Amino acid sequence: MSEKLERIKEKIRRLSEMTVENGCTEAEAMTAAQKMGKFLDEHQLSMSDIELQKQDCIEKEVWTGMTMRDHMQACTHGVAFYSDTKPWMSHTRDGFKYVYFGLPDDVELAHYTHCIVNRAILEEGETYKTSEEYMMYPGSRKRQAMRAFKFGMAERIGTRLKEMKKARQEWMKSQGRDLIILKDQLVRASFQQLDKNLRTVRAGRITHRAGYGQGLSAGDCFNLNEGLKGSASRKEIGG
Repeated sequence: MSEKLERIKEKIRRLSEMTVENGCTEAEAMTAAQKMGKFLDEHQLSMSDIELQKQDCIEKEVWTGMTMRDHMQACTHGVAFYSDTKPWMSHTRDGFKYVYFGLPDDVELAHYTHCIVNRAILEEGETYKTSEEYMMYPGSRKRQAMRAFKFGMAERIGTRLKEMKKARQEWMKSQGRDLIILKDQLVRASFQQLDKNLRTVRAGRITHRAGYGQGLSAGDCFNLNEGLKGSASRKEIGG
């Protein structure tokens, strides 16, 4: 591997270690996710079709710690589109999990982005709990409002991740090469060998429109370019 590719791989490795658990703020971690996407594009553009085809696809799990689907179901396809991976959800005896499948570096990006976005939504949900609107609801409506808030924020961030990826795709095309079709073919071929029997699952019904709207607004305020700089309450998370 050339010295240039070695440097890019090392940058990706260092960025993947920038997590909140390792002392970074959410702003720094989200910025790292965006940089990872950029470096992966640069790295894969430097690879020949043969080099890409030699890579084996892998899968990586994200356990929810719950026995049912959570808010990230609304963001999973956005994360997968952003990272050129294939996602699915699975309910097992040990709980519920999300799975991303694709080329190794892309799967790492998917896993990293999923975890950062999920943590941000949980943090923002705690902020939403302190709002006057939320506090005036009775107990059962509070639960509905919180669920709708998290779902709305996840859905909006998922949409914005897709928009970011489309901008990256245009940049890749401007470099004279479009890897999307090739990578999609590789992932699809490898996925077929897994012999998975997947089915489409409808998202849960939103029962609290106000909470959902607040979640959409929080998702809009989630700064995907520089990390988290605000929320519906204008509070900086992780700062």
